[in-house]
Amino acid sequence: MGRMTESLPVALAAVLVPGLALAVLVAARAAGRPGAEEALHGAAGVLVTAGSWLGTLMLAALFGVGFSAYRRRPVRQAVGVLWDVGTFWPRVAHPLAPPSYAERAVPQLVARVAATAEAGRGVVLSGHSQGSVLAAATVWQLPPHVRPSVALVTHGSPLHRLYTRYFPAYFGPAALADAAGRVARWRNLWRVTDAIGGPVHTAPEGARTLEDAEPIPDPRRYDIPAGEALYPEILGHSFYVLDPAYADAVREAAALLLPGTVGPAAAAAPDAADGGAHVEDEDERGDQG
Repeated sequence: MGRMTESLPVALAAVLVPGLALAVLVAARAAGRPGAEEALHGAAGVLVTAGSWLGTLMLAALFGVGFSAYRRRPVRQAVGVLWDVGTFWPRVAHPLAPPSYAERAVPQLVARVAATAEAGRGVVLSGHSQGSVLAAATVWQLPPHVRPSVALVTHGSPLHRLYTRYFPAYFGPAALADAAGRVARWRNLWRVTDAIGGPVHTAPEGARTLEDAEPIPDPRRYDIPAGEALYPEILGHSFYVLDPAYADAVREAAALLLPGTVGPAAAAAPDAADGGAHVEDEDERGDQG
């Protein structure tokens, strides 16, 4: 599951292979190759039959995904990510899509962060999942005079695994390196079990990566917690804010922006360290039923 996004190019290639074969046959027929017309008719018949079956199977799969998304959190997250990616870009890129939330969210974030920094306060901009994409877009638009007062903490970020791969002109390693250079600090948290988030590379082929290139453990403990009957849940893409690494990242960013104002981190509550109940659960459970 943690490597699911790496298999997308192979799946897309498998879908495109029949169309490529048909294009080759059409080109051969146009060139007057012997036997090309018969082969084209035969291939067209096979593709029509296969297309009918695939259309039926896709409808069944769509129904199955909808039912599974209602019952299972990981499926809801995957569907939500696809929706977030599709509605992030302006309508000029795909005019039949719903309105882009980024056209409102990013300018609002820029204004809020700039006003806070200009008031003499440091800003720790924290973004989970698609929020990390909005945070990066915000950093690129910040006025130069407020950038030293801003630190970035991302967790479960799809910036490299999805956006660098499929939108390299806008989110390539050079662009992410530029974003990292515009803030006082950028730390990125990720897990191997996360099918969506991953490390953020600021140079091609992973030659240079942001801090925290190593994944955080998931789960933190493998034994059954005291008073519980089940082993700790594998959190994957969820609940980064409950992990001690997140508290450390935010505390260190705040200490960097405002030296002497942030003390040592308090010990995490046992239930929070184990992925149990926490006041911030509600925030990340909002889209999980």
